Amino acid sequence: FPSARLFVLALVLVIFATMAKKLSKASVPAESATITPPSTFSDGALPKIIVFDLDYTLWPFWVDTHVTPPLKPSASHDSAKDRFGESFAFYHEVPSILHSLRERGIKVGAASRTSAPDLGREMLRLLHIGDGEGKKKKSIEYFDHLEIYPGSTITHFTKLQKSTGL
Repeated sequence: FPSARLFVLALVLVIFATMAKKLSKASVPAESATITPPSTFSDGALPKIIVFDLDYTLWPFWVDTHVTPPLKPSASHDSAKDRFGESFAFYHEVPSILHSLRERGIKVGAASRTSAPDLGREMLRLLHIGDGEGKKKKSIEYFDHLEIYPGSTITHFTKLQKSTGL
């Protein structure tokens, strides 16, 4: 269920970004050992960019209300604990999806209205993703564009549109 929700929400964000572009012209935890792309990546044309929200899209919590700094990564960097020892991680499917998007040359963005943008970015730095060859990279390195700050989603997507030209 989280995988389907994640994919649907990502598609909604891509559609929203496409609609915003058309409108602007008219007017204004533990990851699996094997990286397996979702079957939908072979279903015809792929988008040029997919934009994800952070909270309850990449991970099952609100970073600004559920997480209390400082954060400490696990030894494997697949989760992080906060000041109270609570453990936080991506939804299980997220590492595979982000890796698969990167492999296919699809740009990845994050758009979040969180009131704790530094904490969101820190979580992305602490959680690592395997590349299928045993090497791990910080998950933040899988994102080409970050719009993480309080405010309007329209502002996030307007800035993404300007920075990407899409």
